[in-house]
Amino acid sequence: MKHLLNYVKTKLLVLLIMGLTISVVATFPFALHAQADTPVTSNWDGDSVSGTTALDPVGGNDGAISNGVTIVPGPDGAGDDAFGFNGISDIVVPHDSSLDVGTSDFSIDLWVRQDPGAIVGVRTMIDKRIYPGNWLGYVIYSQDGKPSIQLSGGVGGTGYSNFSASQPVLSDGEWHHIIFTVDRDNPVGGVFYIDGVADSATFDPTTYTGSLDNPSVFRIGRRNDLVSNWTGDLDRIHLYSRVITPEEVQVVADGGSVGESDADGDGSDATEDCDDSDADVYPGAPELCDQKDNDCDGLVDEDAGPTFYFDFDEDGYGDPGISTQACVAPQGYVEDNTDCDDNDPNEHPGQTWYQDEDNDGFTNGTTDTTSCMRPVGYKTAGELVDTSVVDCNDSNSTVYPGATSVVTAELVQIKIRKKKGCFRVDYAVGEVCGEESTVTALLNGYPVTNGQLVELKKNKKFKVKIYGDNGSSDDDSSGGRHHRCGDVTVKGPGFTLEVTATDESGNAGNATDDYVFPSKHDGSSDDDSSSGHKKRKHKHKKKKRHHHGSDDDSRSGHRHHR
Repeated sequence: MKHLLNYVKTKLLVLLIMGLTISVVATFPFALHAQADTPVTSNWDGDSVSGTTALDPVGGNDGAISNGVTIVPGPDGAGDDAFGFNGISDIVVPHDSSLDVGTSDFSIDLWVRQDPGAIVGVRTMIDKRIYPGNWLGYVIYSQDGKPSIQLSGGVGGTGYSNFSASQPVLSDGEWHHIIFTVDRDNPVGGVFYIDGVADSATFDPTTYTGSLDNPSVFRIGRRNDLVSNWTGDLDRIHLYSRVITPEEVQVVADGGSVGESDADGDGSDATEDCDDSDADVYPGAPELCDQKDNDCDGLVDEDAGPTFYFDFDEDGYGDPGISTQACVAPQGYVEDNTDCDDNDPNEHPGQTWYQDEDNDGFTNGTTDTTSCMRPVGYKTAGELVDTSVVDCNDSNSTVYPGATSVVTAELVQIKIRKKKGCFRVDYAVGEVCGEESTVTALLNGYPVTNGQLVELKKNKKFKVKIYGDNGSSDDDSSGGRHHRCGDVTVKGPGFTLEVTATDESGNAGNATDDYVFPSKHDGSSDDDSSSGHKKRKHKHKKKKRHHHGSDDDSRSGHRHHR
């Protein structure tokens, strides 16, 4: 009894859920229902009655109970209700497209008990045909106790055909479970199942391949022309949008219809299925990313979705050693697992490396597209100034396109004597990529050439002498004397050599060198300057002798003065 009550409760819940689903598509024919999760389109059960209404919790096609239909014990005994029919009573279900089968396959199952006194002849259980004239649709009936079905072609068809099981199993007055499966394009696609076993007789439903749709009511317990009525009991009447399988037939025979025991058609009945309204949910089902407990283990979306890999350096390439499976990538994870160094965002497969041996930001044009790790002396495009500009000298970091030339300047001492000296002008201009530099060298504002010898003289008054190749000055002030150092003489308190190199792009590099002669007593002069210093001391002694008046001329003059 307890088992029965639980069964009924479960059934009603499942059928209610399915009813909500089917009601959405109730305006479409069976062809659409065949694609739904559950094959059940409608269900009428003696346990689902409200007043004079037989409820259809699955399809919402409720029927009106009339003419003395009673509620009687069902096939499971006390506590299980069924419909009782007296020969004139019936349940009338208004027409709905969900009750039509169109050109599609379908199945019908029900529990049947026929009164022994009403066995002979045709006794109608279910009729969905149009009257009068050209009958169109289908009807379930008993022919002398044999479960039977008729397919009617209607207008343009070939009339109708009746098919019956081989044995009059209904003549014993007991409850029997009957299933009719109709495969419309299979010559042996009509099968009778009686108490879970296929009958030896089959039938050919291909005789009527056209649509069986019609606007007639769905009548239970009586023909639509109100003759050939049912006397006995009916229960758990189910319509299916497809041919149910032999395995499903066994489920039905053991505990009800497929819609009750396996409402979603996933092969797992309601006793073990944690959601019998969802074909993706059953014990052992693969876990999907759908926010459902697909495998009925109490967890949602576990072990579902792709594998993601940790991307520490955020370069879009993941570490193959750190992974997780999830429906959505967790923070910091990606689907790729090919990173060779997850600590460096530049090192990953597909990176283009550019050789820059001298590390000046310009490539020599050599690339590497196969290395994941950074090759020695290579950089990424983002680490270079311009990948389209090629370095003319990749072994010198100061030489690159657009670089300013490196310039050096020096006054090299040749010989120094007191306040004058002989010097050599030395300067150098570094290499520039593909461009010639214009060089300007000035010594105290006057042009000089590289390697030129010049004479420098210290004088409070700035004065410059420029000598020609023959040693004569421009103004001939030297009297034709040959200059012993160079052809340029510069006088001044200080001397500055300024060298500027300007390339074709206008980039200028410059260098300077300064020279100031040593002071008189700083001890830095050479032997000649010391000699000069001695000469100054000698003049000082001569004045001292004149001061004492030691020679005769001085005395004579003195006397003369006197």
